[in-house]
Amino acid sequence: GVRSRAEVVQAVRAELEDLNARMAEDSKLGLCLAELRKRLVQSVPQQFVDQARTAVRSSFEQSMQEEGLTLQQFLAQTGATPRQLEAMFDEQARESAENDAVLSAVAHERRLKVSDQEIGSLLGLLTGQTLSSEEASRLIAQTRLEGNFDEMREMALRSKAAQLIVAECSCTYVHESP
Repeated sequence: GVRSRAEVVQAVRAELEDLNARMAEDSKLGLCLAELRKRLVQSVPQQFVDQARTAVRSSFEQSMQEEGLTLQQFLAQTGATPRQLEAMFDEQARESAENDAVLSAVAHERRLKVSDQEIGSLLGLLTGQTLSSEEASRLIAQTRLEGNFDEMREMALRSKAAQLIVAECSCTYVHESP
């Protein structure tokens, strides 16, 4: 049926408030990490920033390849210069390395531990994929053979710390409208 103007306004307002609440929840970890990065007492060693930069660049190149773009095409489409792109990689790498430092510090401070049984689900949260227990077992066995198990466990531990941060922090937002 036909709604009055007041009903339509109220329905739109309710929908916008629901959307804002979901957006606040989705951005909670990033906002919390940004605040916690400001509180880092020590600087992140350059070695970790360099490792993060390699990962950022690799991820970018993989995305470009999936899109079928060359670097020159990307730069032409975005209007960015190679120097700006490198600066973006540097900034993202520093932020990533600092996020890892923050999450590791939280895990250490809270004395968090990760069991082999938790690794699959915690890594699944990082990748957005669900790992079956068999897949997780194969991944654990493979990383042990390759000598990367400790690194994988650290990633899972940081994921667990991220879950804790999100669970404990609360976000509020102010919706301004007439």
